[in-house]
Amino acid sequence: MIRPANQPDALSRVEMFEIVSLVGTLSPDGSHLHISISDNLGNTIGGHLLEGSIIHTTAEIVIGEANHLKFSRETDPVTTYKELKISPR
Repeated sequence: MIRPANQPDALSRVEMFEIVSLVGTLSPDGSHLHISISDNLGNTIGGHLLEGSIIHTTAEIVIGEANHLKFSRETDPVTTYKELKISPR
């Protein structure tokens, strides 16, 4: 399931897609991942990756770790979203 930018609802698709990009952050306070997927014709859609997405074959995912940094999420008083905060360890 993918939630497009600035949209309240998720897209749920049952076709087979290929992951063409996956970027974001993982922290103890939650993850924030953006994904782009393409269909068998090369049509591409993207947005926020949500729970409930299923991988039907394989996904090659490389996770990098920045040991000198601490990633956390704090509620922004203006947007009310849990925004990424990066600080030194």
